[in-house]
Amino acid sequence: MKNKNVNLFMLAVTAFTSSILLANEEPSEGSLGNRPKDSVTFYVAVDANGDGNGTSSDPFQSLEQARDGIRAARKSCRLRSDQPVTVRIGPGVYRRSSSFQLSAEDSGTAGAPVVYRATKPGSVRIRGSVALSPSAFTSVSDDAIRSRLDDAVRDDILVCDISESVSAPFASFKTSFRGVPVAPWLYVNHHPKPLARWPNLGTPEQGW
Repeated sequence: MKNKNVNLFMLAVTAFTSSILLANEEPSEGSLGNRPKDSVTFYVAVDANGDGNGTSSDPFQSLEQARDGIRAARKSCRLRSDQPVTVRIGPGVYRRSSSFQLSAEDSGTAGAPVVYRATKPGSVRIRGSVALSPSAFTSVSDDAIRSRLDDAVRDDILVCDISESVSAPFASFKTSFRGVPVAPWLYVNHHPKPLARWPNLGTPEQGW
């Protein structure tokens, strides 16, 4: 466990899309005035400062800033309704603690779509997870809990207090459920780990 990167998936990043295209192809170079249909390009970079204006030399820092920049340009008539818009997202990991929300006012049209795409295919990651250090996982020391564990696995069980890394409250796990349990979910080396349950598959008294 010490050599594994442990991630706790907390958040499903969601977005409402209406005539908005999400793409990953390498876009052609260009800016306002010299791209097809007089299209407009905004830029986002994970290492940008928070006061960028969305240009390639001074990009936005977040998707929200790009979204709001498009809204402001439309309201000020600097961006026409018939102009396609491309938001080019620079390489890196964009960590989120809330959903990225788009509404009808963020929509494009078939002839003038709004496209969010990576500047380099496969280089952008949007994550709503929190990385947990392997050192945060320790053996179970609470006697009340240890007494509930089978002798064969008692010393192999590790516990991590996620409240030290995550301030948001979590819903309690139900004692029984159907389908997928509520978050949080644990990922180890990008693979989801199953929730502990009884009975397990293969045991004499299978209950599910």
